Amino acid sequence: PAGFLLDLGNEKCPIMGGDVDGKTFSHWNGLRIGHCCPPCIEDLLAAPEKALDEAGIEWRDAARLVETVKAASGEERKALLAEAARKYEIVRAPEGEE
Repeated sequence: PAGFLLDLGNEKCPIMGGDVDGKTFSHWNGLRIGHCCPPCIEDLLAAPEKALDEAGIEWRDAARLVETVKAASGEERKALLAEAARKYEIVRAPEGEE
């Protein structure tokens, strides 16, 4: 898949609450969310906002940043990407920035 992707860096699975295993992730709205096991991916994607909110995972600022970066260009986009890199791991750069 293509497109800008930020890792939320969550340490606990938003579904089961267990430690993230470091190899199981879901991708939703430009965000990579860690899980403790593969079955949790489907559960998260059924109601992602609710699951992330209930788990206390801060995701809204990251989601806004993803959308802002996608809409920006030129120097503004470069500045936003630098901001994103300070706060999150950039898993996949936006198209044209690879």
